[in-house]
Amino acid sequence: MAVAAGFLLLCAAPGRADDPKPPAVQKAPAAAPPAVAVVPIAEIATQAMEVSNLLSTITAGFASSPETDTIRKSLPEMRGHIDRAMVRSISSLQEQPTLATLQMQQQLWQRTQLETTGWLNTLTEQATRLQDALNRLADLQKTWSGTRAAVQASKQPGPVLQQINSTLAAIAAAQVPLQEQRTAVLDLQSRVAHEVERCGAALAQINRAEQMAVEGILARDARPLWSAEEWADALTNMPGRVRKISEAFVTELRQYGRNPSRGLPLHAGLFIALAFLFLAARQQVRTWKAANEQVPPALDVFENPYAAALAAPLFVATATFSPVPAMVRNLYMMLAVVPVILLLRPVITPLMVPMLYMLGLLVAFDSVRQTFVIAPFVEQVFLLLETIGAIGAAGWLLKNLRPHGETEVSIRLRMLRLGVMFALFILPAGLAAGLAGFMRLAGLMTTGILAASSLALALYATVRVLRGITVLALRMWPLRMLRMVTHYGGLLEKRIDRIFVWAACVAFAARLLNDLGLLNPALSFVNIIFSARLERGSISISTGDVLAFLLTVWVSYSCSRRMCIPGCGSRRACPTLRRA
Repeated sequence: MAVAAGFLLLCAAPGRADDPKPPAVQKAPAAAPPAVAVVPIAEIATQAMEVSNLLSTITAGFASSPETDTIRKSLPEMRGHIDRAMVRSISSLQEQPTLATLQMQQQLWQRTQLETTGWLNTLTEQATRLQDALNRLADLQKTWSGTRAAVQASKQPGPVLQQINSTLAAIAAAQVPLQEQRTAVLDLQSRVAHEVERCGAALAQINRAEQMAVEGILARDARPLWSAEEWADALTNMPGRVRKISEAFVTELRQYGRNPSRGLPLHAGLFIALAFLFLAARQQVRTWKAANEQVPPALDVFENPYAAALAAPLFVATATFSPVPAMVRNLYMMLAVVPVILLLRPVITPLMVPMLYMLGLLVAFDSVRQTFVIAPFVEQVFLLLETIGAIGAAGWLLKNLRPHGETEVSIRLRMLRLGVMFALFILPAGLAAGLAGFMRLAGLMTTGILAASSLALALYATVRVLRGITVLALRMWPLRMLRMVTHYGGLLEKRIDRIFVWAACVAFAARLLNDLGLLNPALSFVNIIFSARLERGSISISTGDVLAFLLTVWVSYSCSRRMCIPGCGSRRACPTLRRA
């Protein structure tokens, strides 16, 4: 047994000794660094000259950036503007502003955000260009450093090495100003980005306040007029509020006068150009009348050339997305009453002339109320006085309106009477709401009636001016030489006038919603309706798609009715078939 066990042990030992070792883990070979490009020795002089020209081009291209300099100079003023706007917005949001006030502030912040975002995009593009130039110089530096090492290894003549060293020194010298410019641009970019962030935060607060205001239109947001506490608080805080509002108005007026981006050069230039044009038109019309030529009544609008010229810049300055400051815009709304009265007074019945003056006073009073909001309680008192005045004016007009004359005039008077009766139904309800403290509802009713009335008259005056320009243009060279104008001038005037009327209707709806502060909620509601989709398997259709299809069909049908299509077989569509 012992001999057998020893034999087995002797046999097992060689077996363990002959066992193969586990395979060693083979390491992957390290990736070789990319080979550095080397300039051939024969091309060193030529490429050194090319590098010198390239450095001159890059240095000249980044020597000065007018956009960056303008942003750097304008940023302190923009920061001050945002600081003041932020203070006014916070103060306004604490006092439960109206929808119109919120929407106006939202538009102001959107314009500021758009301007600062444009600056940010410009600086980003500039920083990217600088980084690309620096990367290109870094690649050149690597290439020429590798070339110097290769030249030193091959023991080339000294002038070659000197030329390489000069090229490397020039590349290093060109990198220094680019690095400094890039650092300055990145620093300016971060400061502009901070202002963009502040604009976004202000817009978010206004959006939340606007949503709450829309939901709380029927909620009481002020104390009743007979509250003694409101009278005491208003009398106590009035001097300080008047001083702050006056300072804000002076600041916005200076900003409008000094900053060209606010539109003063555009508005002044537009008025001057139109004034000269309409003065020449008046002289031409008077020449035609002196020669006993037939002059269309539409050209009588040029008898008030300055009023016609003033209407256009005022309408542009008070537009929805005008860059004019809010208080200056309200001031322009008051001034816009004057040219409207001057343009409409010759074409309305004498009975309506006093109504124009009363409406002008009410609109001016409403603009003053919205511009100089001394305190919520004072605004409530002003709104009630404004509502009472509007009720009196509407009652006077209803009493003096009597349908008479021709059928067309009677229809217009009846429509006007219906509008006045509707106003007399809305205004007393607004007066009761204001007395009870429902300021948003009261302001919506009163401001809505006044805004609709004044806007309708302003657009009517604008259409009258555009109609006069169209008639005059068709009677002047070179348009009068066209056979289409010679044979179908009256039809062209009617078609163009119809376009003006439809455009005025669209502008009326948009401006009225904007003045009431309901433009953004209305756009959101329309977007929700148009985005509603009906899906069935792989088929998906939205309300907007259906309306677009119906509009396309209607436009195609309308155009086909006015075109002569040979072979269509329609006598009504083709004059040649009609004669046959």
